Amino acid sequence: MPRTSSLTNPNEIIAAVVASCGLHKHNVMDDTDAIQIVQLLKNKSPDVRRRAIKILFKFGSIEMLAFVAPLLKDKSGLVIIEACKVLGLRKMIDYIDPLNEVMLSSKLSIRTAAATALAQMGEQNGIDVLMTLACTRGKHQTTAVKAFGLVVGQKFHCTPRGIETMQTWIQHQKKYHAIRP
Repeated sequence: MPRTSSLTNPNEIIAAVVASCGLHKHNVMDDTDAIQIVQLLKNKSPDVRRRAIKILFKFGSIEMLAFVAPLLKDKSGLVIIEACKVLGLRKMIDYIDPLNEVMLSSKLSIRTAAATALAQMGEQNGIDVLMTLACTRGKHQTTAVKAFGLVVGQKFHCTPRGIETMQTWIQHQKKYHAIRP
């Protein structure tokens, strides 16, 4: 691993490790590269941990993403949100229980990310929570509306009319169909 202990800027740390792995040149991560990136998941900087998750998602194998799951208990909300995104997008169903725990967070942004991940995995409780968050006013609503739309294959806008359209769509689906991703 390159000497990153003397670096304090998260951008410099990530740049040094990515350069040493040659990811920009090859777009492939071997086991040695993966070890270097996984070590960044333990870095004291939340930004470094968050960006390491993104690198593992982009270049790593599904097995490498197992190292992301412990970050669902990270102290940084942004790291937790990034971990939820990755686990949901890769449909890593082994982590449904930890994501259910994260969905109990008092922070709406974290709850939205966990619900989105669970909904992407086809979990009905994730869909239900995401639907509730999308219909609830607040600064999280835009994210929840977009995520709900993506999960159910619709495009909803976070405007009064867009929310109304989404709510009408939900009522129709509840009446005639099950809401599924």
